[in-house]
Amino acid sequence: MKRIFASFALLCISFTVMAAALDNTHIGAKANIMGRAFTGLADDASAVFYNPAGLAFQNEGLSLQAYGMYTRTSLWYYGPKDPPPADASPPLEADTISRSTEKVINPEVFAKYRSGKTAFGLGVYTPYGSNKYHYNYVHAVPRNIVEQTLRLTAISASFAYRLADNFSLGLSVSGYYGKYFYNGFNLFGNPGRQSHDFSGFAGAGGNLGALFQASEALSLGLTLKAPVKIHMDGGMSLTEAGVQTQYTGNTEFTLPLYITLGTALRTSDTLTFTLDFNYAFYSKLTDMRFGLTESISASWSAPTGYTDAVYIAVGVDGKATAGLSIRGGIQFAPTPTTDEGLTYSCDLSRLTEGFGIAYKFAPQFELTASFQFFQFFGTRRAVIRQPDAIFPQPYTEKYFHTGMIIMGGFNLSL
Repeated sequence: MKRIFASFALLCISFTVMAAALDNTHIGAKANIMGRAFTGLADDASAVFYNPAGLAFQNEGLSLQAYGMYTRTSLWYYGPKDPPPADASPPLEADTISRSTEKVINPEVFAKYRSGKTAFGLGVYTPYGSNKYHYNYVHAVPRNIVEQTLRLTAISASFAYRLADNFSLGLSVSGYYGKYFYNGFNLFGNPGRQSHDFSGFAGAGGNLGALFQASEALSLGLTLKAPVKIHMDGGMSLTEAGVQTQYTGNTEFTLPLYITLGTALRTSDTLTFTLDFNYAFYSKLTDMRFGLTESISASWSAPTGYTDAVYIAVGVDGKATAGLSIRGGIQFAPTPTTDEGLTYSCDLSRLTEGFGIAYKFAPQFELTASFQFFQFFGTRRAVIRQPDAIFPQPYTEKYFHTGMIIMGGFNLSL
């Protein structure tokens, strides 16, 4: 019984890693390279995610957007040796380095159809998660592997209606398919390993948007993404002394409310600037809940250590020639995670800078390409941990993170 609860507690500890990379708003071939400052513009099919009201102002007929996104991340975790030196004095300093370099490819697609004042949209994309890490050498222990993958993929359907010549409302309804995997060592002082695998339909949510075109040059957008309760079922296992024990269980948590204000300013026929301000109520996501569905019934919760988060983004779209557009953007995203909530995913405040181009080979067909780089603030963020089962005295951890995204895709109008 104690082993079951110890395993269960570790599941809670490991799962708190998830939200450090939870918010994955690298959506849309055009919107992403403009720093995701797209709420007040929303002029292509990715408006399904950013602001569904924008669908009602787009060109008549059917359009399709598809792209592939290659993400490469490098994470460094600095921690003490295991076991700690006998003569170590508190706090133990971070003196070993573990590195995780991972590559992820995400294909995503959006479609839109407009007729008169009415428009419909559809999207398949990954707004949360999609990242992973894999450390082979933690706490200076060979083959001490810690790895994790999280993904929440959305299938969204949208409806938009133009209530006036300069004002529209839109609604997106999304279903989420979740996948979470963790494999790591036991934090309770024995050589056991833990493995957790949850997947399946995870929940449903909605996104309400409004778009107001104040003039030919200025438009304003507002979106509300409702909280979403996520539930995933799956299995977990504990391996000790070569013996593996399987359990079934589930996890629940709630994605927070997002409010986004955006504006687009067209200074000329060839130049547009965008600005977004996003507030995420992460402090409402106080914990993550877990349950076992074995012969015994047990439940557990793990605190997240989150605060509310603010994201600010600026974008620009300039037409260099009749067919060539040059785009760029910057987003600043302070981390919502307190020091106590930091884990191997190295959650740090992030500045994302990007540059991209789009070329229209015909009025109905456009190719896009872009590159982004993550620049992290407080790159070696030091945290003094309190004593635990492995390290009986305070110890210091440090975190470092870099990343880049390469994206290529097309827009097709029919």
